[in-house]
Amino acid sequence: WTWGLLRHLVMMVLFPSLFLLAPLAVLGLPETVVRLPAGGRLALSTSGATAFRVRFLSDDDNAEPLNSPMVAPKAPDAPFSEVTIGKSSGIESAALGRLLVTADGELELQNVAGDLLTKSEPVGAGGAVVVLSSSTQAKLYGGGSDQAEALHLSKPSGGGHIVNRATYVPYYYSTDGYAALGVTDSLQHNVLQADYKLEDGKLSWTCPGTFELHLMPAASLKVGTAAYLALAGGVQMLPRYAFGFAASRWGWKDHTYIEETLTAFRDGKFPADSFIADFEWFGNGSDYKFKPEGRDDYQDFGYNNVTFPQPRQQLQDYHQRLNFRFSGIRKPRLGNSIVLQKAESSGWKAPPGGPETYAEERWLSFDSPDMRLWYGRQNAHYLDDGVDYWWNDEGENNYYTYHWWNVAQRDSLHGRGGPTKRFYSLNRAFTPGMARLGAAVWTGDIAASWDHLRRTPGTMLKWGLAGAPYVTCDIGGFFHEVTPELLSRWYQVGTFLPLMRVHSTKEVTPHWPWLYGEQAADAMRKALELRYQLLPYHYSLAHGMQAYGSLWMHPLIMDFPEDPEVAELSTQWMDGDILVAPVLRNDSIKQVYLPAGTWYEMRSGAAVQGGRWLDEAKADFDEVPAYVKAGAIVPMA
Repeated sequence: WTWGLLRHLVMMVLFPSLFLLAPLAVLGLPETVVRLPAGGRLALSTSGATAFRVRFLSDDDNAEPLNSPMVAPKAPDAPFSEVTIGKSSGIESAALGRLLVTADGELELQNVAGDLLTKSEPVGAGGAVVVLSSSTQAKLYGGGSDQAEALHLSKPSGGGHIVNRATYVPYYYSTDGYAALGVTDSLQHNVLQADYKLEDGKLSWTCPGTFELHLMPAASLKVGTAAYLALAGGVQMLPRYAFGFAASRWGWKDHTYIEETLTAFRDGKFPADSFIADFEWFGNGSDYKFKPEGRDDYQDFGYNNVTFPQPRQQLQDYHQRLNFRFSGIRKPRLGNSIVLQKAESSGWKAPPGGPETYAEERWLSFDSPDMRLWYGRQNAHYLDDGVDYWWNDEGENNYYTYHWWNVAQRDSLHGRGGPTKRFYSLNRAFTPGMARLGAAVWTGDIAASWDHLRRTPGTMLKWGLAGAPYVTCDIGGFFHEVTPELLSRWYQVGTFLPLMRVHSTKEVTPHWPWLYGEQAADAMRKALELRYQLLPYHYSLAHGMQAYGSLWMHPLIMDFPEDPEVAELSTQWMDGDILVAPVLRNDSIKQVYLPAGTWYEMRSGAAVQGGRWLDEAKADFDEVPAYVKAGAIVPMA
C-alpha cells in the first residue's frame, strides 16, 4: 500500500488536473477513485481487516469518509493495491478479493478465488444508490427483527430503525457469499436512512444522504458474521457475574423487602448473581407525567431513602454477605427542574421527536462530548457506592442514543476503576458497534403469553446475527400475570440464552420461583442450577467470541448450511455444540429436529441419530430438551 500511495502522490504532481475532481481522500486513508460514465465517482478502499469500503461521491464531493459509531474507529485496514483487469479497474486485497468498476460503471465484488459474488447495475443511472445482483435462491440474514418477524430467520429487506421490542440494522449476509453494511449520516430521530430490499433478483440500496457500503466476501454465514462483528469492533468480554442469573422487577417496595427477597433466593437455593431495580431505587416515583420544566422535588442522581436509606452500607452488605451485585435503571432524560435548566443553558437537550412521546422537552442529547462527560460525573458516585452495572431504558428517540449513552457510562467506569475493568450494561435496543463497549440488550417490554415465549428464541437469534451477541428478555413477560407452567418453561429457555434475567411490572406478581407453587419452584430451581453448571462452558464460549468473532448462540443454519430444514428454523438454536429445543407450547409437547449425525440427549446421555424430526412426545414439567453433538466437549461445574 505504501507503493500505491507513492504512485498516487507522483501522479498528483505530474497530472494535477486529473485529481481536481478525484482527490486521494483523507491523508493516511488512501483510496482508489474511479469516475463513473453516468457522472459521479466511487472511492474504493478497505475498512478494517474484513471489509471493502465503497464511497458514493458526486463530481464535486470532497468529503472525508464517515465516522460512524457502527464501525470500529481505530481498526487497521487490510492492505490493498490498485488493479486493472481488461476494461475494469479497482482494488485487490490478498485477504479479501477484488472490488472492481467496469467501463460501464458496474460495481463487481469478487472473492480471493476470483468468483463473482455480486455485480451492480451501472451506478448513478437510477433512483437507488446501488442495485446489486442476487441469485434466485439467495437468502438474506442479519437485518434484525421485531416480535412479528421472529418465527423465521431470513429477512429480504431492512434498514436502521429502533423502537421498543424491535431493532433493525442496515446489514445483511447474503447466501451468495458476502455480507454488507450500509453507513450514512442521514438520520431522522430513531431511523437511520439506509435501506435495502431484495426483489426479483435485484438487491437495491437507497439513501437520501451521504452513503458508504462496506462489503465483506464470506463463504458462509459463520464467516460473514465474524467479519461483520470484526468490522464493528469485535465483542467485549463481560464480567463473569453477567453470565449468571439476574432478578429484576419494577416494584421493590422498601429496603426490608429487598433484604427479604435476596435472602429468600439464598435460603431457597435459587442461584443468582445480581438484582436490578427500576425507578424506586433512585426516585420517589416515575416521571412520565412531568411537564417540560420538571419538578423541584425529583432527583435524577440520588437515592430513594425508602429503598436505599443507607446506600453504601446496603450495597456493601449485599455484596459481601449475600453475594448479590446490583444494577439500577437509568433513563436518557431529566426530571429535576434545576438540572433541566443546566441542560437547557448548555445546549444538551435533544430536539423534539421520536417514538417515545412522553417526557416532552426533557430528553438528553448524548452525542455531545461535553454532556457525556458531565453525565458520567453525575453518576460516578454510584460506582463508588457499589452499583455494579447499568440498566438503560427508553433511549429509542435517536438511533445512536444507546451507543453514546454507553460511551458516557463506560468512560465514567474506566475513570474510576481503570481501563481494564470490564464494562457491562443492559439496554432496550442496540445499534451495530455497541458490543465492543460491553453493552448487552434485552428484547423489550413483552407480554406474559405463550406466543411471546415462542417468539423469544427467534428474536434472540436474529438480533445476534444483526450484531448483538448478548441478548436476554423479560423472563415471564413484563405485562400481565404469568402462570406457573409458562414461567417455568420461560426459565428453561432463559437457561440457554446468552444472559438470563426475569422482570415484570409492579402491578403483577414478581417472577420469583417460590411464589408459584412447589412444582414450579422445583422446575425453576433446576433450570437455574443447570445455568450455573454450564457457566464454565458459557464463559469459555464467550471468550471464544471475543477472540475469534464466533457467535456463541446461533441458529442451526450457521452450522448446517446444506440442511433445508433449518434455513428458517427459529425455535431451536445452538448453544455452542448443544442443540436447544425447549418446550414452547402450553401442552408440553416436544418438537425437535436433529440434523444428520449422532447426538446425545443431555438429560439421559442416550445416543440419538439425527437427520430427522423426532417423534413428538410430552415433556416432563422440569425437562429442557437439549442434545450435544458427538465429539463435543462441554465443561460443567
